[in-house]
Amino acid sequence: MLNSTALTDGKPPTMIASTVTNTSFDQAAVAATQTPACPMLQFGEAEKVEHKGTIWWTSQDRAIIFASFYAGGLAATLASEVLNRYIGATKSVLYGGIANVIGTFFTPFVASQTNFGTFPIILLRFVMGFGQVI
Repeated sequence: MLNSTALTDGKPPTMIASTVTNTSFDQAAVAATQTPACPMLQFGEAEKVEHKGTIWWTSQDRAIIFASFYAGGLAATLASEVLNRYIGATKSVLYGGIANVIGTFFTPFVASQTNFGTFPIILLRFVMGFGQVI
């Protein structure tokens, strides 16, 4: 589970004007009509939800982690012909599926228990993307 800053990346929620359509307006009037852009950040009337996550990833870290899966898929697309020639199509699909399943089971452990930053999870997601596309 991500920490509470993952919801807004440590910034206040983005505000949008709900009723202002005029191009000439008063800033005080706009501020009075603004509502939070994401209703999920408001739970109930005054109830505060506290997240006690242990993973401290920035939005850039999360973007790299998610993109590494697709980078692995791209690498697999480029390497699949060579792999099929050497080990055969059946074994390629088998090993790719095994890599994806093992990666899925190891993801929570690697994400929460390793002390090497985001590199292990990026590498694991790359291997999972590679296995998915093979």
